[in-house]
Amino acid sequence: MGAGLTLRLRNELSEIRRLTAALDAFAEDEAIPSDVAMRMALVLDELLTNTIEYGYPDEVPGEIGIEAKRDGDMLMISVTDDARPFDPRKAPRPDLEQSVEDRRVGGLGLHLINTMADVDYARINGRNLVTLRLLVTSDGDGDPVAVAT
Repeated sequence: MGAGLTLRLRNELSEIRRLTAALDAFAEDEAIPSDVAMRMALVLDELLTNTIEYGYPDEVPGEIGIEAKRDGDMLMISVTDDARPFDPRKAPRPDLEQSVEDRRVGGLGLHLINTMADVDYARINGRNLVTLRLLVTSDGDGDPVAVAT
């Protein structure tokens, strides 16, 4: 088992490439199955994209921290940032029954995050802390198994 992942990123969309490379190495070091590694990368890409695009008004420089570790069959990932306060669990759910043309724009990425991972949120000392938990197993069909909370 590896030492986990610790990464500091600037609040710039170009940093997501660096995150992706680090996640690939982390998944390989921790022997994370490819379907779980893809879910982890997708959740973090969506979370960071939203944070960078909406959390920093006027492109104020900021820092985003990522820490990830595998604990048995669980991936524990914490994301900290100095962006505006935002709890991703409280994002309005998109109406998936409406046609694409009638549906409100936005919200699908946050819905994806909340569906694919167990999400906790806290605001501590002026920083957002989002904690993500993903199960490192699948149901045999490549589909994620729900995390029991």
